[in-house]
Formats: sequence, structure tokens, C-alpha cells
Amino acid sequence: MKVLFIQNNGIQESIGVANLSGILKANGHQTDLLLVSHTPDLIGAIKQYDPNLIAFSALTGVHHSIQRLAVSIKQQLNVPIIVGGPHPTYSPEMIHQPGIDIICRGEGEHAMLELADAMEHSRDVTQIRNLHVKTRNGTIHQNPIRPAVPLDELPPPDRELYYKYKF
Repeated sequence: MKVLFIQNNGIQESIGVANLSGILKANGHQTDLLLVSHTPDLIGAIKQYDPNLIAFSALTGVHHSIQRLAVSIKQQLNVPIIVGGPHPTYSPEMIHQPGIDIICRGEGEHAMLELADAMEHSRDVTQIRNLHVKTRNGTIHQNPIRPAVPLDELPPPDRELYYKYKF
């Protein structure tokens, strides 16, 4: 699976995104990151990477711009979009926004890994804990949140995602 993280809240490194990328890469998936502030042709860059899944981490306050980006991406590309982070955790109604297919509530490391594995093997994704999944017909599957995972059981964060950007 190829997962593309898109960050639109500046150039600050996100430990959440680095953790998600770390667990995905440790389990054989490919990841990359686009910073909106450093990507003049966002749609072109997405097309070039050709992801199977696009992922955003949403803080309250930037969630509106993520919603607009998701709609813009969906108008041009047919790629599933997941949004995790604090905003969907506390405001799960975000799943009802156009352009957003999945939200993750709570910690996303195991949910994202399970999602990537299921998508890679064309398995059902509607029962993955921590995820709310909107199907093509508009049905929303709201799954319970799994217990927290001790951070020392996770692979190291993938900070290399940020190395290509000059801060």
C-alpha cells in the first residue's frame, strides 16, 4: 500500500504523522508526505505519487481547510481519504463532510495499519476499531475505540518524511 500524508498546518513536524508512517513502513507499506505550504501543484504531486490512501491529521482550527482540500482532491482523483487527529476524535461528525471517507478517533497507529493491510488485500474495512467508515452508498459504520497502545511497543517515528523539506 502507498499512503500519502498531506499536512496543511505549516512546516512543523507532526509526531503523530511520523508515528503512523513508522508503523506502516515497519510492516511493509510505503509512505510519503506533502506539505501544502511547499507543494505549489498539490494535485500534480498527488498524481505523481499515485497513493492508495490519502491521510490528514486535523487539529481544530485547520479542519475547515482540510475539508476543502478533501473536496478538491475528490473532484479530481478517486482516492480514499482518511482524517485523524484531535479534531475527528472529539468531533466525529466530521465523517459527514463531503470528500472524507474515513475518520480515525483516538490513537491511529494500529487502526491505520489494519486499514492499510485490509485495503491491500481487498478486505472489508468497515469493522476496524477506531474508524468511522463511510461506504459508497453513504452508510456510516461507527466502530468502538480500542485500548491505548504503549508507545514503547511501537516502531520508532519516521522523521525521514520531513528530511526533504528545508526548515
